[in-house]
Amino acid sequence: MVQRISWPALTEQAIRAWLADDDVWRRGDAYRRAGRVRLPRRSAHGLRAVVYGQAVAPYRVWIRIDAQGIQRAQCTCPVGRDGRCKHVAAVLSLWLHQPGAFLPLPDWAHRLRDWPAERLRAFAVQVLTRCPEAEAWLLAHEGKDERWEETNE
Repeated sequence: MVQRISWPALTEQAIRAWLADDDVWRRGDAYRRAGRVRLPRRSAHGLRAVVYGQAVAPYRVWIRIDAQGIQRAQCTCPVGRDGRCKHVAAVLSLWLHQPGAFLPLPDWAHRLRDWPAERLRAFAVQVLTRCPEAEAWLLAHEGKDERWEETNE
């Protein structure tokens, strides 16, 4: 059964208030219309996606949402640490206009449960070798750098 997620407090007005800058909203909405939001995912705790901006590598966005609205957001772009950037706006705009585009987050613990340890290690090495962001995330977690904190479960 597909879990239906509804956040009544997540309105355009509430999003604009969260962003505190109408220009950021307009630029994020333009990114949404241009198809720059990729891999949109949802969970009971919020949203996440990848957004292609001006840089070669995409930015990762995490947004924690509850019944009261947006509680926290982060983006890996230079200005997105506080969650008030055009990339976060693009993901929120996509949610408002196309919530069905957001697939459920996979239950990775369940899916990887039966993988042998050697296969998991080999996979982790491949990911760390091919994805600089994964390497940065791992290194940051060794030092407990909150910039890379995962905000969705």
